[in-house]
Amino acid sequence: SPPEVYAGYEAQVRAEYAWVPEPLFRAGRAQLLRQLLAMPQLYQREELAQRWEARARANLTQALARLEG
Repeated sequence: SPPEVYAGYEAQVRAEYAWVPEPLFRAGRAQLLRQLLAMPQLYQREELAQRWEARARANLTQALARLEG
């Protein structure tokens, strides 16, 4: 999705886990995002990977930077 749409999704995830203290949420979410980024391919179907992989990785990278910044 476009970066602004994905940023909205990230905000919704944070709201869902509002009960988790900020430092713990940031650490856990960052760990998950790093694990996703370490995967050789996010999409198993090649046609989906070709269409969405680059944008998805960019969104995850930006979200990780916001968490760690």
